Amino acid sequence: MNHRHACSFLLAVFCVLYSPRSPADEGVANSRKPNPGSAVSWDSPRLRHIEDLWRKKSLPPGTDVVDECGVVTDQLVQLLQRELSKDELHALAASCSTMPADEKDRSEFAATLLDAMLTVFVYSGDHEGLLTLLSVRFPARGCYGSVTEDTLLYWGQKFSGPLPKFGDPRLNAVGHKFADAILILTDAYEKAKDMKVRRDIAVAVRHAFTGVGVVGKKDEEFVANAVKWYRGHRDRLKYNLQYKFNEVGPGAPNGYETNPLFLLKSSAGPYDLAPTGIARTHD
Repeated sequence: MNHRHACSFLLAVFCVLYSPRSPADEGVANSRKPNPGSAVSWDSPRLRHIEDLWRKKSLPPGTDVVDECGVVTDQLVQLLQRELSKDELHALAASCSTMPADEKDRSEFAATLLDAMLTVFVYSGDHEGLLTLLSVRFPARGCYGSVTEDTLLYWGQKFSGPLPKFGDPRLNAVGHKFADAILILTDAYEKAKDMKVRRDIAVAVRHAFTGVGVVGKKDEEFVANAVKWYRGHRDRLKYNLQYKFNEVGPGAPNGYETNPLFLLKSSAGPYDLAPTGIARTHD
């Protein structure tokens, strides 16, 4: 299974046990006054202080190895919410352009920081923060083992109907403020200047839309076609809960080609659990 999905299967349990406090609960990001005497950036002393605090935290007793990546992300989410204002988070996101662009060259803290910032921005409905972050560095994992494009839909999309009461209880309490969450990703592609970042975003867009029949040899063409397809179908779409379990590779039994991020509505409600193989929506 792709390492981006290694944590997904059991993290639904984690989500119930270790829920980051929402911005309303934390009092954070949107209301804290910036400290003009101490700027924050990727290489600033203030972020090193936050990193030190994070590294001193220990995992709760009995934490499973599969849950670990979600737990450590949650710990950093809470530190960012407590220590930084909204403007400081935006400045930090912009400064991540100096972080290694390739995932394999990032430290554990750098990778976790991107995931944690994604989480904070999605939960608080911060469009500007998301666009800034995604256009300079692309998080490899998203929230709690789910990939970034799935995170935007699962936590960020504002659906027209009531949210279901199964799975994660936080679904009714946080996020869900973006009418077209997936377009934040394609807008970030247009804004990004780093070719590695543009490629990372394009791969995510290909994963999300290949299974619905979107094509395009060049990344620019595919992204444009994906936006066009989405705009033409968005009133008929629902989120595919099975997307986060996709595998990558030859002969993968559950892959992006047959299990896209979106499904056409065939029943009431914003989510679906359609079996692999019936999710294609060519029309």
